[in-house]
Amino acid sequence: LVVWGAAPEDTRVYVDGVPVPRLYHDGGLRSVLPSDMVQSVELVPGAAGAAWGRGLGGLVAATTRTFDDPGVHGALAADLYDASANVRAQVARGLNVALAGRRSHLAELLDASGERVSALFPTPRYHDGQARLTWSPGARDRLELTGLLSSDRTARRNPALDPAADGDDERSTAFERVYLRYRHQAADGATVTVTPWFGRDGRAQRQRVGAVTTSLDSTAWVGGLRASWRRAASAWLTLEAGLDAEFSSTTLSRQGS
Repeated sequence: LVVWGAAPEDTRVYVDGVPVPRLYHDGGLRSVLPSDMVQSVELVPGAAGAAWGRGLGGLVAATTRTFDDPGVHGALAADLYDASANVRAQVARGLNVALAGRRSHLAELLDASGERVSALFPTPRYHDGQARLTWSPGARDRLELTGLLSSDRTARRNPALDPAADGDDERSTAFERVYLRYRHQAADGATVTVTPWFGRDGRAQRQRVGAVTTSLDSTAWVGGLRASWRRAASAWLTLEAGLDAEFSSTTLSRQGS
């Protein structure tokens, strides 16, 4: 996403307050979240306020739905690009579970002709998955344990008559997130939300020109804590205080000329 002309990495993407590297798979064909899971998406171009930082262009804040309806619900879908499935159920009073997943198959369909079309024309290969366990121990408290994963791979062939100029390029990105969101509604009307989270971001690039191969790999272990307290002091004044902490440990590996 390019907002206000800033570099894509300067626009932050959040899911329930947890930062993720991207909102869409390669090519922009699909979001990394299924539509059934999304309650709202908000785009804030710059000047997002004290609760958000580290982004020059802007931020995208996606809020997921609350799954607490009784019974079992599910859906299956398939089209030219991918196939997906989701199911959610109430396993006990106050305890709900939801699962969803998606996998692309466009590259396999193109390659079925035997000409390896996806090698000549960059075709995204992607998959994603989501899982959530929700527990409401009381009318004022709610716990949500959520897991997210996403992976993309795109390869392109660069054929040439000269063997020294013949080459190919393959790039892949992936991320995983696990977060626990706790909400408490106090008797005085104040709302407390605490969300610790942890995850991994991975990027890899392989390039070959002639007989020369180059690779670049990046793995980042990330985590953080987002907490907030909010209370309406009057009809025209709301007080809010919070914490937004993040850490990251990155390993880079490069090989080749």
